[in-house]
Amino acid sequence: MLTIRHDKTNHEFIVVIEGQVASLKYRVLPGREVLNYYETFVPPQMRGRSIGRALVKFALDYANETQHQIIPSCSFVKHFIDENPDYQRLIYVDVI
Repeated sequence: MLTIRHDKTNHEFIVVIEGQVASLKYRVLPGREVLNYYETFVPPQMRGRSIGRALVKFALDYANETQHQIIPSCSFVKHFIDENPDYQRLIYVDVI
């Protein structure tokens, strides 16, 4: 079981294992309830353990619980949503 924490000050979700840090970073769109998930990083020695997937799921569940929409700028986040279509409803669509 991974312990993922949300660092609201630095806009990232973090997990630390054996002194190594994996994270999913985001930006908050000003004036909107929208989070831009732009980077997921897992150090090479931590890869292959589904840590990135756990970070993305945690971040998407956070957006859902807090009623935020998201922009999946990170290709890893986009790929996760493609594989888990229940999260499609969180994607922000700018209506002009």
